[in-house]
Order: sequence, then structure tokens, then C-alpha cells
Amino acid sequence: MGTALAHGGADLACYGAAAGAGAGVLGIALQPAHRTALLHWRQFAAALTLGCTIALIAVLVSEQTAGLAILGAYCIPSNSVAPLPHEPGVLFFAEFYRPIWIAIAATAGSGIAAFSDYAIVRGALRHEWVARISRGRWFRWAVGSFMKRPFATVVLFAISPLPVSVVRVLAPASNFSVWRYVAAMMVGRFPRFYAFAWIGFLIPIPTWILVAAVVAPVLTMLIAHRGGQDAPAEDAASLSPELIEASPPETKEETAKSAIPDVCGSEE
Repeated sequence: MGTALAHGGADLACYGAAAGAGAGVLGIALQPAHRTALLHWRQFAAALTLGCTIALIAVLVSEQTAGLAILGAYCIPSNSVAPLPHEPGVLFFAEFYRPIWIAIAATAGSGIAAFSDYAIVRGALRHEWVARISRGRWFRWAVGSFMKRPFATVVLFAISPLPVSVVRVLAPASNFSVWRYVAAMMVGRFPRFYAFAWIGFLIPIPTWILVAAVVAPVLTMLIAHRGGQDAPAEDAASLSPELIEASPPETKEETAKSAIPDVCGSEE
């Protein structure tokens, strides 16, 4: 069980890096706010400290709650843009605890993670290239649409299969209150976790399937990242001197040009 907690800490570190990259890709529609980002990091740290304290007290009172503490810790990184699904963790522990306790522990973890969403997004606002991306018409339309019913929109994305990462970016970008955001996220997540807990309680799922469901997206992300790094090397190899020298003298220049992708478009 101690090993599982250690792995949960490692997952949380990976969550921070992956979520920062995801927020940068989606773009933010606000100006840099360094102090605001630090404030949200302090809020996340305070929520994390409070959650760890409550979990520690619960475990000291009854060792049987250790599994709930591990589930709550796992639901911090898995309720983010990190490639970790929360469903396998909920389904696994549902075999050992009542659905109501599973829902409470998982919702607490997701609430802590919600504070980090604001910290990550506000930190990304310091990058000028992110601000340029966010000035697009589609993003301004998305922020305007979100602000019509922000609380209900967060609840809808949190409870449904819709990509919740959308509201993780739009909420901070629209200056929606972080406390209302956390509350809306927990309101939406609780019934979702409760439903999955009942499924896991009624239909036990083999552990190897749940483990595969966690490992598969992580491996997919690593392979995709590795492929993105290898692509430039392959392009460079295609421009090797042997390739050019093997062509007839009159086509050497054409061979070199054809081996280079036309990323800027041809000029006429």
C-alpha cells in the first residue's frame, strides 16, 4: 500500500508537467498574471495539505480507510489533463468499500485537482505565444458562450463524457471564481463517481483490465512524444549526401529540394 502511495506521488508530478503543456496548447485569453498564478498555487497547496491531513487522521483512526486515502490521492492527477483515467481507480476500490465512501474520497481528490487547474492556466498566461493563440475568434466565442452559464457548464462537463479539459481552460480564462469552479466540479463529479462505484460494486472487473486501462494511455502518450522527436531525425537522414550523389548530375538539385517538405507553400 505504501508503494501505491509512492506511485501516486509520481503520478502527481507527471500531472503537473502534462497539464501545463495541455493548457498551453489550448490557449488562454487573458494577460499574464504572475501574482494570481502564485495565489492559486498556494490555494492548491493548502487544499492538498488539508486533504493529506484528513487522510492521515482517518488512517490513524482506522487502517481500513487506507484504500480510500490512496483513491483520493490517485484522483488528484487522474482528474486533470494528464493521461490518467479516474474510472479504473474507482472501479478497483469499489470492490472493498461502499459506493458512498468511494464517491466522497474521489470527489475530494478531484476538488484538490481543481485548484491546480487555475494555477496551471494562470501560469501559462505569462507566455506571449499562448496569448497570441488565444486571440483567435473561436476561443473568444468559447469564452463568451461559457460565461452565459458558467456554473452549469462546469457541472455538465464534469458529470458527462464531454471533454472536461475544455472547462478547465475556459473557467480561468473567463475570470470565473475559483471557488465556484471547484464547487461546480465537485457537484458534477460526485454523482459520476457514485455511479461508477456502483458499477464496480455490482460487476467486479479483473484487476489486469483496470491496470491496462491506466497504462495504455500513458504508453500512447510516450510513444507519440517519442515519434515526434524521431521525425526530425528521419527528415535529416533523407537529406544524406548518398541520396543526392546517387542521382544523375542534372537532377541533384531537384532531388535535394524534393526531399525537403514544403512547409511554407510554393510561390508562383
